[in-house]
Amino acid sequence: MILVYPVSRCSCFILDLAGLRYQLAFVFRLNRFLACVFLLFAGCFDYSESIYFSGDLTGFVEIEYWVPLRNKSEASLISYFQIEKADINKRYSQTLARPVEITDYSKSIEQKPEGNRIGHVKYRVAFRAPGELERILLGKTRVYFHDGRYVIQRNIPSAPALSDDAGRISRRVHELLRTTMTGHKLSFWILYPEQFDLFTNHGTIVRPGVQNLTLPLIATLNNGGVVWTMEIKTNPLPLVSPRTR
Repeated sequence: MILVYPVSRCSCFILDLAGLRYQLAFVFRLNRFLACVFLLFAGCFDYSESIYFSGDLTGFVEIEYWVPLRNKSEASLISYFQIEKADINKRYSQTLARPVEITDYSKSIEQKPEGNRIGHVKYRVAFRAPGELERILLGKTRVYFHDGRYVIQRNIPSAPALSDDAGRISRRVHELLRTTMTGHKLSFWILYPEQFDLFTNHGTIVRPGVQNLTLPLIATLNNGGVVWTMEIKTNPLPLVSPRTR
């Protein structure tokens, strides 16, 4: 396995970790996408997600991320976060078990002064019911209906703490991770009809109908995991009075 480490914030060197794998057993339980172990190692990674609920609890998720690219191609170093539209459509079609066509897709490539390239991807994917969010959202997600409201429980990916008896190499890797993640973040938004009731155990009400949770990427290091629970209850839409002249 080839792993990319940052020397400065976005400059990288390559290290063959085949012989060090046993020393990195503590690294990153990323739930459904363990293959994306690059997520916090690769550096220069930021993620933004916005869930838009309509009155019938259908809606769409807008996803945006900045991801490091391979040296000689536009392939992402983080396999879960693809760059090309066809690859993203294929992944959602597989997880949702129906044909999926993402919308509002855009892609750009930024060349960093240090020589690295960063891919910026943005798109929207629709959901037909809250239950489909289990297979769309980042991290392990559970959706169920209870006591007149939908409950969405998420486990945000995080890394376990460095053990007290960790060796020199593990401690060095751990310090590189801290350097890599500094200045980067995970940002989550929920947008819903103002007359709905939404309760969360984390986050901030920005204004009626809008809530936000922002996690510095470094906050996921030495962390037992962030369990984020949302409860959304639909209320009748207000009647619209006829227009008068």
